[in-house]
Amino acid sequence: MRGANCLVELFVPLEAAIHGGEVEASYAVRGPCHPCQERGAQCASCNGSGLSVSGMHCVACGGTGRPPASDRCQACLGTGIRTWRKFETVKVPAGVWDGQRLVVEGGGHPGTNGGPSGDAIFSVAIVCSAAFRRDGLNLASEIQVDFVTATLGGNFEAQILGRAHQMTIPPNAQQGSTIRLRGHGLTDRNGFRGDLTLQLVLAMPAAASHLTDDERQRLREMFADAGRRATQVMPACSSQRFAAK
Repeated sequence: MRGANCLVELFVPLEAAIHGGEVEASYAVRGPCHPCQERGAQCASCNGSGLSVSGMHCVACGGTGRPPASDRCQACLGTGIRTWRKFETVKVPAGVWDGQRLVVEGGGHPGTNGGPSGDAIFSVAIVCSAAFRRDGLNLASEIQVDFVTATLGGNFEAQILGRAHQMTIPPNAQQGSTIRLRGHGLTDRNGFRGDLTLQLVLAMPAAASHLTDDERQRLREMFADAGRRATQVMPACSSQRFAAK
């Protein structure tokens, strides 16, 4: 007889859910005990009938037909059926969704009397690491941007879930500001994709530790000059608005 199918929850990390990949699965299957099949899972004294030649209960097995306790298989305790863990490498296509079912033929419970195994049916459950937050199909994470790029703006490359993403940082980007990459989130059964939102975390560039004292002083003077210009512009703008009223 063909073995039964088994339903297994498959925990799929974000990277495999979005880009596809392989996920290792471990699950329990139940089937005939092979050691018992090789040695026989019945009482040798009565050939499994439970009766002696005289028709009385077999003394060796107590009428059960199974081997006596001292002679039973330790793998299944004489039941002839045992449970063990099976391992499968499940191929996950790109864009899977929560609840999607992936089938591995022959990965289920073993058959009996030489019958084929059933199928393993995996139900996808997408899991996020601590680096990501999820809201339905939308994802959010943080990226570190050096303060020079944040100040001047420009092209920026970030490695996210194993892939390089090109984006443009606007000038004067503030700590905590966000960039939305549309269509880079998770997918539903209808093929609709959510967005990926990246929150900027400002960081010092590695070269900052190699600045000379003169270069640091020039930076202070540049920011001081810019600060003075800002204070001069603000009152002027206020008086213009007052005059317009």
